[in-house]
Amino acid sequence: MTFLVLVDPATTPWTADRGALTQVIQSVWTHVEIDSSARGEARAVTWAFETDAGAAEAYLHADGTCLYVDAAWADAVRLAMAFRRMAPETVEVVFCDDIYSFDVHMTHQTTEADLTAAAEKTS
Repeated sequence: MTFLVLVDPATTPWTADRGALTQVIQSVWTHVEIDSSARGEARAVTWAFETDAGAAEAYLHADGTCLYVDAAWADAVRLAMAFRRMAPETVEVVFCDDIYSFDVHMTHQTTEADLTAAAEKTS
């Protein structure tokens, strides 16, 4: 399943930093393949890595406003939380799936348990 972690560029000038995301991903998963050859706007940079749940991939939109995560739930939540921590407190960050069956507006106080509970309520 694909999950999205995003900000609305109409409401904030903030964008995710590729280098910072790379450091976060490499701090959690040791063997990360990085492909920075853009494969379209949605895949400006791609990180492929192996998790306890299997192969995973994350890719950042060219404008830095959306991180797509193809991973198991726990790994997607971990990346969503990291993205949220990177964004300034005033920036609204949303976590959802690719079919928008749920969307969770994350704050700096949001925990992994909160995210899971909110997604379960709205799906």
